[in-house]
Amino acid sequence: MTLFSRVFLGLLLLASSGLPAVGDTFLDQLSGTWTGGGWEKRNLDAVREALRCDFAFVAKDRAEFLSISGRCAGGGKRNDIWAEIRSLGGGRYRASWMDAGRKFEDMAGLLDGRALTFTWRIFDKDSGGAVSGDFNLELSGGSLILRTGQNHPGAGELGRLQLQRR
Repeated sequence: MTLFSRVFLGLLLLASSGLPAVGDTFLDQLSGTWTGGGWEKRNLDAVREALRCDFAFVAKDRAEFLSISGRCAGGGKRNDIWAEIRSLGGGRYRASWMDAGRKFEDMAGLLDGRALTFTWRIFDKDSGGAVSGDFNLELSGGSLILRTGQNHPGAGELGRLQLQRR
């Protein structure tokens, strides 16, 4: 799985954490299984690769905590994913995720209207430097729409998924 795949899929799980934070009803609404597909790119110049994903979301602690496990596949590869998201109240979130043996902790998320945006920063072994970006989720109708991109001038989308409740 590419570096972006790991970031995108992990952030997908992080961002899937929710919207309102008081007793976090949105985290509770996400409990259940989700499935869907979309695309990702390893970098801004790369060709899009198709993805299919299945996730289980389990809200705990009065829905202020969300545990997520899942699997995504694309391009002949599969990736198991695990994440934890905690509502801090006031539209703020913290999350950790792990995939392919890598763990990222203390990722910050903020709610703005009906969109939750997490910021991420990881080490890119291909370039030898840090890569950062944003991950945005929007609950629209019965779908959970997830987008990610890098943070630098002229950067574009690196991935998009649309999940439906199963």
